[in-house]
Amino acid sequence: MTNHYPKQGNQEPVILRINKLWVSEHTTINTETGTAELLVDFLYRSGQSYYKLYTATAIVSQNGLDVTRKHEQNIANAIHSCLKEFSTKSWSKLHAGSILLTEEEAKGPYDTIVAASAYPISTKTPVPGIYLTMNEFRNNAPSITSGYEIRHRSTFSNIMVGGGEWIPVIVTAEGKAKLLPTAWGFTHQNKTYYKFAGVYYQLMFDGSSFSFSGPPINDASGLIVTSAVMGGLVGAAIAGGVAAATSKPAMYQLDLVAGTVTYNGKPVGVNTANAKLIVYRQAKGEQKTPVIVRLNGEEKLFHPNEFIELDLSTNSAGTTISLPDDEENGFSFMPAPNKTYYFTCILNEKAPTEKTVLKEVDKAKGEFDVKGIVFSQKKAAKQ
Repeated sequence: MTNHYPKQGNQEPVILRINKLWVSEHTTINTETGTAELLVDFLYRSGQSYYKLYTATAIVSQNGLDVTRKHEQNIANAIHSCLKEFSTKSWSKLHAGSILLTEEEAKGPYDTIVAASAYPISTKTPVPGIYLTMNEFRNNAPSITSGYEIRHRSTFSNIMVGGGEWIPVIVTAEGKAKLLPTAWGFTHQNKTYYKFAGVYYQLMFDGSSFSFSGPPINDASGLIVTSAVMGGLVGAAIAGGVAAATSKPAMYQLDLVAGTVTYNGKPVGVNTANAKLIVYRQAKGEQKTPVIVRLNGEEKLFHPNEFIELDLSTNSAGTTISLPDDEENGFSFMPAPNKTYYFTCILNEKAPTEKTVLKEVDKAKGEFDVKGIVFSQKKAAKQ
């Protein structure tokens, strides 16, 4: 800590309060998964008073034949993730928005119910709209409140995807409906729905916590069983050792603070591996003028024949990417685990007055373009 986060001038000491540290192993027929889940608060002390500055969570997993030896690294990575997240925040803003705690509250046992009750969604009527991230749901502030429809699925469609009565769609200016795969959930007719394993389930609130009835769990393997996960009824039928689709549904809890789904107190059904974001600019047909792209509020400069690769967390906040002068046409989404997103920025050489274009491309094109950039960079380096 001293080496990596040395004290500088005009700084104040901060207390790291560990509210939850859960280390677990999950064994299936072919592999094991070791997971460390961490939930921490950053506190600032002034006299006998404490101020809660920030809450951070991290879930780190590794797969292998024997993951016991990997727990130490998982815990270290989880702590580092929380520290890194906190270090990017503005101290003045954190201090201004801090929550006053007594010494008894600061040192007392952690209470998940009390922590969750601090979020607006726990105390206010849900705002109609579509939530793109967990944070939007916590704050009862859906980013999409117009230009969409909540449509009813057909009975056949319900069966094929393992249930789910409603689905959100974006309605274009031409009246066409577009699916919204990045939606976290939505509120419709005074009911709130959460997307789990590709299906939207209605959330129930008992005054202190959220829960939903979802696909069954096979106690032997721990696998979540639903046709939406396995890729259709055929996939569910041929998957070895899984529960039948007609099995009794399981009751899940949505942990507002940690951002996870739990079953009997254990995180389940959530692949928390990171996603990747690759943004690039090709050399052919491009002006030499550099281009600025805003990634999660931070501006990055791109010259022709350059790219950047970033890891994206899939269990905390969503990702936004836009051009500084055209944020309305930017992209906002919740990254999916193990997925790579490709975006290209274009400033056409033949049209000097044309504005920069930012667009998402599919995996095949993205991989091809980036390989070309890497090849040309290596060739230039040799010359």
